[in-house]
Order: sequence, then structure tokens, then C-alpha cells
Amino acid sequence: RSRSPLARGYLHAGSSTASSSVLLLSLAIAFAQAEQLDQAVAMATEALSIAGDQPIRRVRQRAEDLRRMLGPTARSSAVRDFDEQLHEFDSTLERAIAGPAA
Repeated sequence: RSRSPLARGYLHAGSSTASSSVLLLSLAIAFAQAEQLDQAVAMATEALSIAGDQPIRRVRQRAEDLRRMLGPTARSSAVRDFDEQLHEFDSTLERAIAGPAA
């Protein structure tokens, strides 16, 4: 999967999907703590895009940590898009945990 210029600035070519996503989510949390919400959401969105359809629990946990930090009042279109992406990632993770349909 191709990485955006945003991600390429922080990640090296050999980074695994899990480590890349967790790193970007950690950076997103740092941006949120610095009240740079647009940058935080952009990083988090990129992290979930990198993880894609690979259900990685640690990625989900860090994304949820960020979402809690953003709080219920964060309602920009970027945050709504992140919420949708997080919901889709949750669904993928739930399907992976449930295993193949019988």
C-alpha cells in the first residue's frame, strides 16, 4: 500500500504495518495533546488507512485512545470521517475475531 507524503515523513520503507500504524497513532495523540487537532486527525486517518483490512488490536486501542482525547465535542468533518473509518476498522476486527462463517 502506498503511503502518503504525511506518513513518508515519519516512517521508513521497511516499517511493518502494525508498527507504522501504532507510530502514527502515537504521533496523532501527541498532536492532540498539543491541541493540533487537524494534524492529529490526519495522522490517525493515515494510520487506519495503512492498517487497512488487517485487524490489529493495538492499532484499534491507540485509535480509541485518541478518539477519547478528542472528546464528544470534536465534530469537524475530519473527525466524523475518522469516526467512520474507526467504525469500519472495528467491523473488520470483529469479523477477524469471529473467524470464518460456518
